[in-house]
Amino acid sequence: LPQSQQAERVWQALFVERSPLSEHCRGIVSSLNALGLAEELASRDLGAIRKWYSNQAADMFTEKVMRLSKIKYVVSSHSPFFAHVQLQACLHPPPRPPRYHAALEIDALLEGDWDSVIRTLSQVSEPLSLRGV
Repeated sequence: LPQSQQAERVWQALFVERSPLSEHCRGIVSSLNALGLAEELASRDLGAIRKWYSNQAADMFTEKVMRLSKIKYVVSSHSPFFAHVQLQACLHPPPRPPRYHAALEIDALLEGDWDSVIRTLSQVSEPLSLRGV
């Protein structure tokens, strides 16, 4: 099933056919209320909620969520030893919004996952040594 249909089935099962009692469901209810979607939630109108989300500008929405949740900044970790895409993000990081910070994840190095470390160093033609890391 396409992701949108999967979401509709989950919505139907968790919010329409029964009251949202689980902690996860209550978190969604709290979040939608905080975003000003109490009316749409009360009517269990997934279409209206989707419409509201589709009309949000990503940067403004992110700022609103961070303000409502009282988050000063977000830290995103990147592992250069996980996948080629991650490696490229570490070597050539994209511009970040001011409230986003990056952290380098070095678990593979600390845990001794030498196969991953050597594969990564080889991909970027770095010496297979601590200097290469």
